[in-house]
Amino acid sequence: MGTWLTARHGLGIVHARHQRLPREPTVYLCAQDRGDGLADEPTRLAERLLCLVNAPAIGDRHRFDTPDIASCATATFKRLERCGLSLQALPEQTVITTPTDFHRLFPGTGGALYGPASQGWMSAFSRPGSRR
Repeated sequence: MGTWLTARHGLGIVHARHQRLPREPTVYLCAQDRGDGLADEPTRLAERLLCLVNAPAIGDRHRFDTPDIASCATATFKRLERCGLSLQALPEQTVITTPTDFHRLFPGTGGALYGPASQGWMSAFSRPGSRR
């Protein structure tokens, strides 16, 4: 997974296939300040958003460079615009986390957020069983 944590209006997710970031991303958004009673105030110009992008869990063997990330961000925000949501990320308030960053934080994951990364058609059979 890759994430953008940014200030502005909107949320997003990007879906990646195989060993690269997606050209047509799936976008998950979370408006973190909604429900605090402030997001609906007409004077509020920006709000915190979490934009989650599915990316291949290859952070242990691949470093996503600036052009990869920029291309993915462009595709993500264009997709959101086609859906009626226009965002302007504020660079000084934006944090980008890649699978490489997640792998550094959680060694052995390759950057996968939700359990072991699936690698190959037999991977589902090698996962730990459920606990009783």
